[in-house]
Amino acid sequence: MKKIVLILVFVGLTCGCIEEKEEPAAKTSEIGEGTAKVFTYGNEPVILINLNGSYHAYLGKCPSRSGTAFDSKSLVNNTLRCPDGTLFDPATGNYIGQEDGTDLNLSGLMGVDLDIDGENIYIKEPQADVCGNKRCGAGESEENCCSDCGCREGKCMDNKCTKVKMNISTDKELYRSKQTANITLSIDSSEEIGNVTVKVYGINARGRYHLNNEVNMNLTAGENIKSITYQMPSCTGCAGISPGTYNIRGEIIYNSEIIANATKNIEIQQ
Repeated sequence: MKKIVLILVFVGLTCGCIEEKEEPAAKTSEIGEGTAKVFTYGNEPVILINLNGSYHAYLGKCPSRSGTAFDSKSLVNNTLRCPDGTLFDPATGNYIGQEDGTDLNLSGLMGVDLDIDGENIYIKEPQADVCGNKRCGAGESEENCCSDCGCREGKCMDNKCTKVKMNISTDKELYRSKQTANITLSIDSSEEIGNVTVKVYGINARGRYHLNNEVNMNLTAGENIKSITYQMPSCTGCAGISPGTYNIRGEIIYNSEIIANATKNIEIQQ
């Protein structure tokens, strides 16, 4: 009897493993021009905006004290509005001001990087623990990395949350023609700031500022005092300015940005 030997040859099949791409955060078809979508990425809310076909994303919590979150109706008339009335530029994330016209000197929104592949919109995974990547990583906080984490109060300057306040006072409320006014600027800074410009101007009449003073100085942490002596203009009708109420405004400028300001009203009579 013949034996039949079967030789079975197994050919190993190679497996071409394909890396599965994460789910997109959104699709372009879901976000029409001038609209927004809010979703959660990790544990963070993110607001995604379509401005004329250009997509922008920011962490979805307002940097104001309320800490409230944006929603899909937060984009109104090309302005991003927090529920508490804080306003931001949706194209840049920069702070605009408060709805009631006040200025809280808040930092801008923290941007989130996007990767658009066809109609799919993905969130780019940021590097952790790197100041300047516009997203807070482990160990980062507003105290040690405000370029990422922002500041609940003040502005991020040289990667420190810095609060600067300014007040203007005068030795009188009412001045006569050519009287001397003693103007005092009180500047309170939480940090040392070198080479700021202190600008004081006002008493605007006939298209020009009669008071226009500018000086550079270094601010120390704490209170800084700057005194200015100014002789009031003549208040004699056509020869000078008209009697009335005039405004004096002060500004602190650092790196071409106004970081604090104040105003003071005075009366000038003949």
